Amino acid sequence: MFCWNGTTSGVCVPPAAEWISDEREGLTICDATSAIFGVKMAPWHKLDVVTFSWQKVLGGEGAHGILILSPRAVERLESWSPEFRPIPKIFRLTSGSPPKLIEGIFRGETINTPSMLCVEDYLDALEWVEDLGGIDAAIAKTAANYEIVEDFVKRTPWAHFLCENPKHRSKTSVCLTLDAPAEAVKRMQVSDRPCVRGPCVPARSCYAVVCVTNVCLHVAAL
Repeated sequence: MFCWNGTTSGVCVPPAAEWISDEREGLTICDATSAIFGVKMAPWHKLDVVTFSWQKVLGGEGAHGILILSPRAVERLESWSPEFRPIPKIFRLTSGSPPKLIEGIFRGETINTPSMLCVEDYLDALEWVEDLGGIDAAIAKTAANYEIVEDFVKRTPWAHFLCENPKHRSKTSVCLTLDAPAEAVKRMQVSDRPCVRGPCVPARSCYAVVCVTNVCLHVAAL
C-alpha cells in the first residue's frame, strides 16, 4: 500500500516502478490522487487497486473518489471470505456466499446518493483533458508548468526544492524551502501589480510577489 505522489512532501514514485514485482503474491494498493492525469505512472499490470479523486490534478470538487480494480484484486475479493468481519454496506464490494463482485457499482449503480453536481464537475474536467489532447497532453502541460518553477529555482540562490533528488521530485505538488526565517516567510505577500518584466509565457499573466529580503519572486500564473 503506497501513495504514488506525496502532496505535502514534494516527492513522487518514478514511473517505471521496478520495485513492484510482476511475480508478486500480494496486491499493490495505490493512492494516485495527486499523480493521475499529471505524471506518468507504472504500467497498469503492476497496480491492483488504484484510488484517486478529481480534486487534485483535475482541479475539481473533493470528497469524491474513483476505485479501479485489477482482475487479481477481483479474484482476491471473491476468494477471501473471513468467518466474521462485518463491513458497513457503503464499503461492501461483494455479496452472497461464496462472495461475488457487485458489478453494478462499476456500471453506475449507487449505494448511496452522490452529488450529481460533483459528478458533472468530473465530466467537465474529463472533457477539458480531452480538449487538451488526452492524458499525454495533460502530463505534458504539468511538465511545462513544473519547468517554469524549476527554472526559477535554478536562478534563485535562496530557493530550493524540498526533494533534492530530481528522480523522485513531484511535478504536481512542488514543495520549496527558502533560506529565510519562518517569520519572514509568513510575511510574504502576493502583489496584484503586473510584473515589470511582462508576461514570461505567451497568453499567461505574470505577477511579482513581495518576498523576503525585498527580493521579487517572479512566477507565471500557471
